[in-house]
Amino acid sequence: MTWLDLPFRSGMSSKSDLRGAIEAGVPVGVVAGLLTTSAMVMVIPRYLDRGGKVFVYTRGPSGPS
Repeated sequence: MTWLDLPFRSGMSSKSDLRGAIEAGVPVGVVAGLLTTSAMVMVIPRYLDRGGKVFVYTRGPSGPS
C-alpha cells in the first residue's frame, strides 16, 4: 500500500474554488459528483499534466466519505 503524506485542500469542486487552487498550485480535493464536465475532461487533466496533485472522493448520504 502506498501512503500519501500530502495535505489536500478539500472542497474545491466549485469552478471558482478549483480555479483558484490550481492557480496557487496546491494539491486539491474534489467531490466527483460535483465536478462540471469541463473540469473532468479539461481542467483537472491539464493540472495533472503540469504535475498538480488531485484527490477525488465521493460524497456519501451524510456528506463526504
